[in-house]
Amino acid sequence: MDNLLELIILANLVVVLGYFADKGAERAYNFLKKHYRQIRIKDIIGRVEDNNKNLKIHSLDRLEDFYEPENIYILKNRKKLFVDFPKDLKGQLASSEIPMVFRQDISLDESSDFKDLEEETGIENLSQLIEKHRRIAANLFIDKFKKGLISSNILRSGILDFDFGPRYDSYDRWVLGVSSRLNLEFFKTDYFTNMVFKSIYQELCQKNHPISKVKDPSRIKKYRAFLTSFRINTFLIVNSRRGNKIVFGKGSRDSKYPKDKCKWRTTMDKFLMPTEHHRNNMCILNYLYQGLDEHLGLKKNYQDYVMEEKFYDLFLDRENFELGITSTIKFNGKFSNILTGKDPSEASNLKLDEVRLVPFNRKALGEFMRENKDKLTTSCLYALNMVSARNLILPPEISLNREANELYYFIG
Repeated sequence: MDNLLELIILANLVVVLGYFADKGAERAYNFLKKHYRQIRIKDIIGRVEDNNKNLKIHSLDRLEDFYEPENIYILKNRKKLFVDFPKDLKGQLASSEIPMVFRQDISLDESSDFKDLEEETGIENLSQLIEKHRRIAANLFIDKFKKGLISSNILRSGILDFDFGPRYDSYDRWVLGVSSRLNLEFFKTDYFTNMVFKSIYQELCQKNHPISKVKDPSRIKKYRAFLTSFRINTFLIVNSRRGNKIVFGKGSRDSKYPKDKCKWRTTMDKFLMPTEHHRNNMCILNYLYQGLDEHLGLKKNYQDYVMEEKFYDLFLDRENFELGITSTIKFNGKFSNILTGKDPSEASNLKLDEVRLVPFNRKALGEFMRENKDKLTTSCLYALNMVSARNLILPPEISLNREANELYYFIG
């Protein structure tokens, strides 16, 4: 009896030890798998960033991992920056059905002469440049108004400050339960003011001013008066039985930006507006889904199909001196499950004329890009590169040399 009891106890002990041995092996395997994935992602991103130089887009915060939506803090601020429309030209906008609203000159320190911006940026003649480009931008604004491209001087959000919390990778997230943080602080501005400062920026670039080469985040903040817009570039990814598909959107023929008309872009490419962050630390997801609804038209129960939301890269678009962030939203099931209509082209109130679902793999993306050569916006190409890297897909335009072939073999 005693021998039988000892045998039972020993058998149970073997089972328990085996269980913990299996669990330990499983945890070790998961750790190595995540660590190896991180190495692969880092390698692909390195290749991608070399290619991004041709797009004139610079990554300010390149995470191999991603930001959790709740760790992106949108902070409240009362500062404003407005440049008024020339009084002698306002009469040319009198036919507007909606009263055209412009705001009086006011700088970030609440003065009206913009001398604070001269001191902050080191551009000694900035006040004179504002006067010069006020009229240049006004004539462009009037031209767009007469062509029906704009009907109001909408409010926009400029970047007052941004900073990064502690950097963590997927190991820290998995083992320690911590993740990276991003703080964004905005000031209030408008579309016309944005046009004025973008016009000044183009002149400064032509003169090879340091603003055209700035890379370091601390130096970029010196020119925050020029950061009069913030955009979010989001790709929608649809998970189905046949694999993931990535959704491209074609810009409206009525776009305010002629170079982007009828070009393929990310599913959503939207500028942040002050009304969307009037509360301190407003969740960035509210802004993201509002933008998707404007572009695609979402059903009220769309959240039933959401699998995950991820934010990746804070970037500087050098062409217009704009900050933005890349992101993805993954939905489960058929694309039609989340749309109010069968196709965005059927609705006149949406911002996309067409959408295209492309299998999310290197071969299919290569075919799509060859078919639409020169028909993708630079911001779309940048976001596609960075999102593909996080999904272990080497972008099609990057050649597969011997080393890359070996990498791609492991990626599958």
